[in-house]
Amino acid sequence: MALKKTGTKAPASRSLDYSLSADILNRVKAAEDNTKLMNTAGMIGQVGASIGGAAKTIIKTREEQSEQEKLEQDKLNEEKGKWEECWQKVDNRGSWATPEVYDQFAELEKDYQTEYNNAIEAGNNQEAAKLLKQQENRSAQLQQWKGVVEGSKDTWSQDLWAENMPTEDMEIINAINSQENAQIAYTDPDEEKGTPGGDMIFRITLSNGQTKDVTLADYNKIAQRNIKPVAVQNEWGKSMEKINEQAAKQETFNFEPGSQLYNQQLSANRQLVTRDNFQSMISNNFIGGESTFEQDILKHEDFNNVKLADLKITDKTSEDGKFATQFDKNNDGILGKEEVGEIDFVSFSDKDKRSIVNLMKKEENFEVAKHYLGDYMTRMLYQNSKTTRKEYETERTNSNKYSKHN
Repeated sequence: MALKKTGTKAPASRSLDYSLSADILNRVKAAEDNTKLMNTAGMIGQVGASIGGAAKTIIKTREEQSEQEKLEQDKLNEEKGKWEECWQKVDNRGSWATPEVYDQFAELEKDYQTEYNNAIEAGNNQEAAKLLKQQENRSAQLQQWKGVVEGSKDTWSQDLWAENMPTEDMEIINAINSQENAQIAYTDPDEEKGTPGGDMIFRITLSNGQTKDVTLADYNKIAQRNIKPVAVQNEWGKSMEKINEQAAKQETFNFEPGSQLYNQQLSANRQLVTRDNFQSMISNNFIGGESTFEQDILKHEDFNNVKLADLKITDKTSEDGKFATQFDKNNDGILGKEEVGEIDFVSFSDKDKRSIVNLMKKEENFEVAKHYLGDYMTRMLYQNSKTTRKEYETERTNSNKYSKHN
């Protein structure tokens, strides 16, 4: 019996039955860590000192929310408008750096050269050797920045930049590659941190007026988390083909949640999630369909059927914590149902949900993201295999009927 459909595409996300098994809100009370989330309960618990963010969002007028969201979207659109222009500038100048950046480097080196000459004249050979070593390090860093900018341009040429990247990350990438009004400098030694200094930085001004110093390590980290998760997509696609092939041929095929095959695949999928790619995986489509993990997880049933009474205020000193504390009549650090009164805490707003997902993107919450991204990938494989298996069962039933009549 020849069965087909081994290469079935992933179903569109809009038809995805995405519900996680963990009853996360029942565990919110246990979330006590303000910086690192040990489970999804922590995400919801921390999103605004457990309750403050949700309370403020509900009480704030919709006009205020809409205006803020509009400003954020306008800022993102502005940076997107600069994106293609940025890479064209790199193309047109024919060099990784502008003449102005090279001039700054040369001017800084004049001052360092003077220090070196003074050390030689004073017969301070030890100081001169140190200064010479520092100069070699600065020259090497200049070459490393050259490689980074050229590599960024190649990433653009190959269409490998993630489609959905944070606005600030896009702004930093734009600023360093276009190098408009860019300044270079070197970090000072930091005795408290034990760093020797001397790292070449790009000093850029963000659209909000904030000055930001970006080291080579900073830029590499920003770039890495904004690369399309192509490798994961390829590996996931191989798993999909393999499981669909088994579903289409094996009579004893079992990929139900909890089965040995399912658990093995769940473990394998989680291994695909790394500290370098998890943020890009959250925000970008990598398994076909029409949406992303951060969009699909908003359909989580625990986001939409919640009771937010008896939640712990984890940080009374934060803005949200202070807001929540005013409802804590008995000052026990917990908001009971009788204390929240007329305020409707039955559901999270869309803004609260997005805040929770943004919290998942933080580096300290990698383990949480890894857990749920792996689950997401495996559930999508499961949805896909069910379609293939249904075709297998239908064909086998029809084949048996045909055999009985002949």
